[in-house]
Amino acid sequence: MFINSKKNFEISGEGGKLVIPRGFIGSIPDWAATHWLVQAAISDGSIATPESQSDRALEEADRSASEKAEDHDQHPDETEKSGTAGEPDKVEKEKQTKK
Repeated sequence: MFINSKKNFEISGEGGKLVIPRGFIGSIPDWAATHWLVQAAISDGSIATPESQSDRALEEADRSASEKAEDHDQHPDETEKSGTAGEPDKVEKEKQTKK
């Protein structure tokens, strides 16, 4: 399988140990392609799987993976970070007192 990795991965399986560095563009063995971690990374956009090795295919796969990553990226609201979820007035008052 030909991949473009946006993060570092280290997987172990029946074929041994494989380290996939961030920014890696190339082929990985079949046993690694079916590994659960690689499949999860493909699902969440951390690994892109271009149709071919052309620049256009790499760019399209990167764009698709970025969209998946945005969908899976979950950040709490600003109000949840301060521990005052549901109390926006209190959050605003805390901000003013910190200044």
